[in-house]
Amino acid sequence: MRNWYAAVVGLILIGSVGCGGKSEEGVRADMVLGTVRVINIDGQATGSGVLLGNGDYVATNWHVVDENLDGRPDRKLLVAAMVDSKTRTLPAEVVWSPTPIDRDLAILHLPEALRGRSSPALRSGPQAGEAAWAIGFPGVSDDFAIVEGSDLSVLLSPTINQGSISRIHDALGPLGGARAIQHQVPINPGNSGGPLYDRCGNVMGLNTLASRDAQGTNFAVSVAELEPGLQSLNIRRTVVTSCSVGSGTSWGVWLLLSTTLVLAGTALVLSMTKGGRQVVRNVTRRVTQPAPIASVPSAHLPPLPGRPPVGLPPVPGGLPPVPVGGMRQPLPPLPGAPGVSGNAFAQMKAVSGEYFGMLFGIDDKPILMGRDPTLRGVVFSADSAGSVSKQHCEVRWDPMRHVITLTDLGSSNGTFMGDHTRLSAHTPRDLRSGDRFYLATPGVMFEIL
Repeated sequence: MRNWYAAVVGLILIGSVGCGGKSEEGVRADMVLGTVRVINIDGQATGSGVLLGNGDYVATNWHVVDENLDGRPDRKLLVAAMVDSKTRTLPAEVVWSPTPIDRDLAILHLPEALRGRSSPALRSGPQAGEAAWAIGFPGVSDDFAIVEGSDLSVLLSPTINQGSISRIHDALGPLGGARAIQHQVPINPGNSGGPLYDRCGNVMGLNTLASRDAQGTNFAVSVAELEPGLQSLNIRRTVVTSCSVGSGTSWGVWLLLSTTLVLAGTALVLSMTKGGRQVVRNVTRRVTQPAPIASVPSAHLPPLPGRPPVGLPPVPGGLPPVPVGGMRQPLPPLPGAPGVSGNAFAQMKAVSGEYFGMLFGIDDKPILMGRDPTLRGVVFSADSAGSVSKQHCEVRWDPMRHVITLTDLGSSNGTFMGDHTRLSAHTPRDLRSGDRFYLATPGVMFEIL
């Protein structure tokens, strides 16, 4: 009999009702089903997105789909997701963007719906202090997930991070005056365009910006900014104003509430007797007291084979916030596909020009830079970088001295350091983290990370 009493009191103490009667695990599963990967083949970059309508539209950031940030979306776009444990990719077309474009949103149309996936509700009016979840496809996760023998599915398992909303902005300058949500949920390059969910799985915004010099200061464009596009395209949507069980409480919730009331009455009866009060005290102590935590030695991530351990690169300072990952995450080389070696010892980032925001791994094989389309490395188009020579310069890791070197290959218009010092042709120049250099013009500039 006493064991039965204990079970009753335990249920009263630990019972909970999830959103719409769903468990937390069910809500998280729905979040994942609403999130997709957006792949820009032209820009060799990826971001994240959220499904809209019947699963035939996707919302993401404009900078994910516009390689040159010239107001013209790239043509070769794909949306990828896991459907029934199988990889599924569909071509996508940009069908709407806001005015001004600085609000950094885009709606893509798919030729058919992604069956087996779901479009989440859109949430208006989130509040500071609320819990939030960011789901997307950060590139750093790809770096560790891709191993020999992997297939495309390893790139379609999203990362889930949790945090909270810090502030609501009615107009954010770097986003063209768009309504925005400031939050401290961890996001990284590749999260661009991915959803920021509330605890009930409603989308509050699309992750877009991260501050350069302030930790935990990230920004998502409010989904309210999508409304003009949703209306013009007549896209079906569900809009909610709060995170709750909804206007119609399910029979399961009513059953749980009724059971709780019955159990509460039983506990009240128990408390009227001396033996019953002792049972309540004992069970309460067992349920509410935290379990002892075993002492576990701290662990450190071992260095990857062929890759020396490196420290966290310094983060360049300066406001205003910058797009997540400098616009977008470079497209990782697919398993078995040719590309820059995965054994990169350092990285460089384009800070201006047609590759603005993209990251490039540096290893002991030279990264050749120029307009020659046969180069292994960074190839520039004549339209955007006509002053760049066909074989302009190279960047590489020197394994003997453990330094990065930059060498001008006899270019016509020169290779320059950030302080405008011109390099001598065919004479390597050592580079350190934070150094910048440019090809012919500051409009084609890179920074060593």
